[in-house]
Parts: sequence; C-alpha cells; structure tokens
Amino acid sequence: MNKLVRKSIKIILMSLLLFLLAGCYNAKQANVKAAGQTKDQLSVWTVYWDAEAGGKEFKRFEKRLDEVCYFGAYFAEDGKLFLPDELSFNQRAGKKKKQLVEYLTIVNDRMLADGSKEYKKTEFLHSLLNDQEKRRQHIEEIIALTKKEHFDGVEIDYEKIWKDCETKDSFIPFVKELYAAATAHNLKLRVVLEPGTPFKDIELPAGPKYVVMLYNLYGLHSGPGPKADGDFIKKVLGRMVNVPEPKAVAFATGGCLWSSDGDKKFLTEEEAKQLLLLHKADAQRDAASKAVTFRYREGTTAYEVWYADAATLNYWISLAEEAGIRDIAIWRLGSNETLNKIKRLD
Repeated sequence: MNKLVRKSIKIILMSLLLFLLAGCYNAKQANVKAAGQTKDQLSVWTVYWDAEAGGKEFKRFEKRLDEVCYFGAYFAEDGKLFLPDELSFNQRAGKKKKQLVEYLTIVNDRMLADGSKEYKKTEFLHSLLNDQEKRRQHIEEIIALTKKEHFDGVEIDYEKIWKDCETKDSFIPFVKELYAAATAHNLKLRVVLEPGTPFKDIELPAGPKYVVMLYNLYGLHSGPGPKADGDFIKKVLGRMVNVPEPKAVAFATGGCLWSSDGDKKFLTEEEAKQLLLLHKADAQRDAASKAVTFRYREGTTAYEVWYADAATLNYWISLAEEAGIRDIAIWRLGSNETLNKIKRLD
C-alpha cells in the first residue's frame, strides 16, 4: 500500500512539474509574440568593394538568410544617386532566391569630381530633405533606381543626422513619405539608425523596419576598444522601447587596428588573425565584450587590435534575444573565418 501511495505521489509531482514548465514556455512565447518578434530573422550586408569574398560567403549561407542588403548607392557631387557596377542587376542576376528579400542600401557618402569621397556628410542632405519639392524628387529617384535594378526594397542609411538641427527635423517626414511611395510600388523599406539616435525625442513613423546599429562603441573615431560590449548593448536595447515594430538590431564582424603613431584602420576577422599569427602575439578575450584583443610592435611603433569572432557575436546576439529582439542583422559578409559558427549560420 505504501509503495502504491509513493508511486501515486511521484506521478502527481511529475505532472505538476510538466504543467509548470509548459506554462513558463507558453508565457515566454506570449511575451515574444507581444513584442512583435514571432519568428527569427537574419539579414546581412554585402559590400561592393569586397564583392568576391562576400559572394563566396553568400553562397555558403544564403539558405539561412531572410534578407540581404547591397551596400550601397552613393551620391555624386551634383546630388544624384549612382550605383557601383558590382551591385547592378546584371552582376546579381542568377544569385537571387525566391525566399530572399534584396534591399538596395543608400548611404550619405558622396563621390567628388576628382574621385575623392566624403563619408557620412549631412550638408548636402539639407537641400534634398528640407525643401519639399526636392525631397519629392529625391524619393522619386530612390524608387526609380530601386525598381530599375530589380531590388525588393530600399534601405536608408543616413548617418550623423541627429546632431544636425537642419537635417533631423526633415528626416521624419522624409521617411514617412518614402514609405508611402515604396508601398505604392510594392517595395519594402528598412531604415538604419545609429546607437546614439535620440529615440525618446523623436516619433518614428510606423511601417518601415528599423535596424539599430549596436556597434561603433570604439572605432576610427576613438582609441582602442571593442565595437560593442555588454553594457553598451544593454543600454541601447533599453532605449529602443519607443522604436516601432518591426525592428532589428545589427552587429559588426571584424574590428580595428590602432598604432602609436596615430594610424587607424578597419580589419576583417581574417586580416586580424593574419596579424596575430604573423607577430606571434598573445591574444586575450575581453570579459566585458567577449572580443579578442592583442598587441605587438614593429620597431618603435606599437599596435593594438580588437576584433569580433563568432564567440563575440554569439554573446552579443544572446543579449538581443534576452531582450526579445529576434531580428538580427550582420555587418558584413567578406573575409570572416568563423562566420559558420555564428548563431543561425552554424
């Protein structure tokens, strides 16, 4: 009799445990659904200056991707858009898969007549966005180029605009009007936002997908350090509450090199590892960011490198997932040694 009672109690306890676990799982799923993140999404950028290496990685992982953004269309000195040949439809023909959404990224860099470039400039955006008629013409040009090259959508990556009083006020109506025009032509719209965007002070229009950059904590604008760390990511995620759905976050592969004589440059993961092997440096994994860092010398010049590998990116992605963000973007394809070990690509 005692054995029978004990067995019955065990069965009841196991049933209760299973019930509680099922309840926790359903609650978690409900929270994710309420946050607008009902399905994992993964997108990548591919860049025209590294088209060959990026193309090889694209072929390896295209079946795991939902969206790909082709970076990017620039501005000529006269304010008109131009597209590098590497991103034209003729170069992309045959690569497209039905399930994959292709975006044309437009960035506020400018090619000058002498062949030099200006990066992330806002001055010339004034005349394009502040004047309603010029803004309309700019939107028409964007739609025409996107359709001509057979993209499924357009991505706007206008940076450094929020500290420019003359441009920031016209950016919101520009996004609203561009979304209406894109929708009318059956095109999708993504808008890239920098981590320093004043989310509380602006009212972003609903409709586009907003992609918030969770990198550039350190870079060419600063001294040595990781592109992101845990505190930085959590802080930006906490400020994203007012960003309308659908929304995504972006993380960056590779890293940077800094020298004691003031030189700085971006590195791919492959380039960073080549330097590590060449100089037989002692690599360390930073606890706060999970990024890899090492130092070496060449003569009297000291160098310091920080870069992200798969372990770094997986840590960053896990922080976004804990915050309920399931839509992840990766900057960028090309010369990534451990890309196959990143979540959703492994």
